[in-house]
Amino acid sequence: MAYTERRGRKKGDRFRGMYKDADGRYKLAGTYNTDERALQVAVAAEKRAAELIGGAVGGAVSGDASDAHHRGVRADLPAAPPGRGER
Repeated sequence: MAYTERRGRKKGDRFRGMYKDADGRYKLAGTYNTDERALQVAVAAEKRAAELIGGAVGGAVSGDASDAHHRGVRADLPAAPPGRGER
């Protein structure tokens, strides 16, 4: 659940937007001049983190052949020879 924290300063208050990431930890979305803006950004960051869980990033699901070249893996080769690697 996204929320904000007020940070008092000599020049005035600032607001930090916090959100819950895909791994369940709270993270900082940013620091802003208004509570409303901090919450808006935190909610958007939390929504983005939830989309990452579902694998909806860029249209490719992690592990697809389309992103194999990014991981340095040849998509046309099996991960292990048949009968090996399973215990």
